[in-house]
Amino acid sequence: MKENKSGLYIVRKIFSRPGLAGIFTFLFFVLIGHFVVWQRFQILNERELREMSNIINFVENNVEQSLQNSYSVTLSLALLVDNEGNIESFEEVAPQLVDGNPNIDVVQMVPGGIITKVYPLEGNREVINYNILQENSLKSEATKAIETREMYFAGPFELRQGGMAVVGRLPIFIKNEFWGFSAVIIKFENLLRQSGIKKLAGDNYQFQFSKQDVLTGEEIFFLPEIKNLNKSYSKSVTLPDGDWKFYIASKNPNEILFLILPAAFFILILAAWLGWVIYKELEQPVKLQVLLKKKAGELLQSELKFRTIFDQAAIGIARLDSISGKILESNVKFGELLGYTAEELTRFDCMQLTHPEDIQEDYNNMQRINSGEICEYTINKRIIKKMGILVWLN
Repeated sequence: MKENKSGLYIVRKIFSRPGLAGIFTFLFFVLIGHFVVWQRFQILNERELREMSNIINFVENNVEQSLQNSYSVTLSLALLVDNEGNIESFEEVAPQLVDGNPNIDVVQMVPGGIITKVYPLEGNREVINYNILQENSLKSEATKAIETREMYFAGPFELRQGGMAVVGRLPIFIKNEFWGFSAVIIKFENLLRQSGIKKLAGDNYQFQFSKQDVLTGEEIFFLPEIKNLNKSYSKSVTLPDGDWKFYIASKNPNEILFLILPAAFFILILAAWLGWVIYKELEQPVKLQVLLKKKAGELLQSELKFRTIFDQAAIGIARLDSISGKILESNVKFGELLGYTAEELTRFDCMQLTHPEDIQEDYNNMQRINSGEICEYTINKRIIKKMGILVWLN
């Protein structure tokens, strides 16, 4: 009680001095207003992160789908190798695989690490008889595929025949002995197009694509540099394994801040105005007291009008707790309709008086009221009167 009295004393002391009351009002609304603005900033920031997450997930799914298609193609190529290690029908099957998969640019057969068959041959002749296991820049990623016995996507790197590309190699084993690879080549530009990165970037976002070097563990970037990349949202692509990572970042990281600055400035002006109003009003205590009495009278008059309408209405009226459905009070007509006294009705909630078959609809509407979806509803339903008698009411 002492603490409450002390707090009340301080408030009264402040508002007994117009200047101090004005300053207090200004500071109070500045703090409250800027707390609201900060919450708005957090909401906008979370929304942007959620949007970036959706975009990067979409990109990831596109890339994964492309690589899964590549896996299917290399598996089909692997089936062309018989138990003796001979490649059958490559010239007939390869065109069908490439033409049927626009995501893939080139297919290869690589027995013993030496490229012997390529489709299309045009533009790729210089890689025939090229041994990838003797090339230091290619050997490590090719060896990783052999060691894991799983398809591994190497690159992006500069192809011998020119251009940046990703190469997916599926190791083939015959009688548990390494035979070679079936491989697909996806040009880097084609991979980016399939991912949808450029289309999704638009005016709001920028992307980065990186790969972890198998030997050094160093992260290598392949797209234009993103400033403050360490502060950007990122997610790794892990299926199939290519040791790749996609990054996404806003092109305008301060845009949200610029959006809320006008609101913050407006709150500052509003708080200053409210402080001035309080100051001016407290300078005229008599006028303020008259105004308060007037408002109190209007409120009392409004309550009296409501009470008169409630008690003397020709229709049944009841006031309910919208959460529990409990009847708080009812007028005479409502009691007459149901056969109960007003005191008896306060022991019920509205669902207890409703026919079981009508409860769900009534409950659903009440939930919509509580959620703010609607502000009123009308329903024809059966009410259980005293002695169990049913009556239809609107």
